Amino acid sequence: KNEPRRACAGRSWGGAGSLCDISFLNVSSHSGTCMEASWASGPMQLQYRIAVERAGRAILEQNPRMLISICGLDYCTDLADVAQFPPDLPRANVVYEAHEYPWYHDPVTRRSNTLYTCKLEHQWGHLLRAGTAP
Repeated sequence: KNEPRRACAGRSWGGAGSLCDISFLNVSSHSGTCMEASWASGPMQLQYRIAVERAGRAILEQNPRMLISICGLDYCTDLADVAQFPPDLPRANVVYEAHEYPWYHDPVTRRSNTLYTCKLEHQWGHLLRAGTAP
């Protein structure tokens, strides 16, 4: 899924949308409950790294020359845990994808180059600096 983010039980779009059933993730979910994926912690069904590896292997089984584009969590902005817990996929086939949105950052962070740079370094910049990402 592009731009993975939380899923909530109940009606979407201010009550006008169809019911979003997240009970397959957690049998105790009820209206108003939200589930959020993590990279490599928490319940297995919410670990995004597992989904990335499964999808990546399926793609490479069909064509071993394909590139696997892995986007970050939370609207594709967060790849913070990827360096510590890399996906079990051939590195030559992996490309990391980070999206940057001005609305994603609070006004104080947006006005401060230092805060902004630190936030991006934590979320995905470290992958470039450390040579983890191509």
